[in-house]
Amino acid sequence: MTLPASIFQYMNIAILVFVVVMLIYGYFKGFLLQIFSILIFIAVAFVSWMIAPALAKALPLMQANEQFNVIPIIGPLFQDSINTIFWFIIIVVGLMILSLFFRPVLKGIGKIPIIKTVNRILGLLLAGLKAAVVLILVTLLLNSGLFSNGKALVTQSYLGQLMPVTQSMVDSISAKFDPSGLVGKIMTGSEFSADDTIALENWLREKEVPDPIVPILSKLLRLKPLSGTEMTSLVDWMRTNGISEEDITKFMESFK
Repeated sequence: MTLPASIFQYMNIAILVFVVVMLIYGYFKGFLLQIFSILIFIAVAFVSWMIAPALAKALPLMQANEQFNVIPIIGPLFQDSINTIFWFIIIVVGLMILSLFFRPVLKGIGKIPIIKTVNRILGLLLAGLKAAVVLILVTLLLNSGLFSNGKALVTQSYLGQLMPVTQSMVDSISAKFDPSGLVGKIMTGSEFSADDTIALENWLREKEVPDPIVPILSKLLRLKPLSGTEMTSLVDWMRTNGISEEDITKFMESFK
């Protein structure tokens, strides 16, 4: 899917409005409900973290980036990582909605005059933290590959400021399938240092990618352009590994 170009123009305004609304809402909502939300979120995140990998394998909801998902050996790793992130977001949202049923009691306590002012000030601060968490989840979703121009929207908006935190989350999630953390770097389009490139090529060899294909696949995964000869060699290798002509055609179209 592709996001409308108009979103790029208004994204920063939408982010600022969202943060302001969250702060105002947090002030009037109060600390008790806010801290309840934070504690619930921590519990929800932990449960989601444990469940998401199993659901990603059993019920994959989306395909990885078309440039990568049909590549032999590499594709399944991306598939698992992408679907784990997607399931993580779904479970978090679902469980947070369920937590709404437990809030009425705390809402009544927060209206007691003695604690009302402190409750509101602390609620304002915690609302800021919640806004940051929501924006991080949005950044994760946009970087997941669901939207072809999602990464561009992140880098061109205030969401780009959250990329270090998002990168850490992606690294942690992808580490379940790839302890090296290289999949996380590839998924978020991070820049590779010389040492990272060496580690990537060694990792590809460990995955039994043929030596002639290693430097070509390394360039592709680092989003570097391939020459015509390199592309031909890569496609021939994909055919040798049983990739259908239809999938190869889609793969080639993703570079146009």
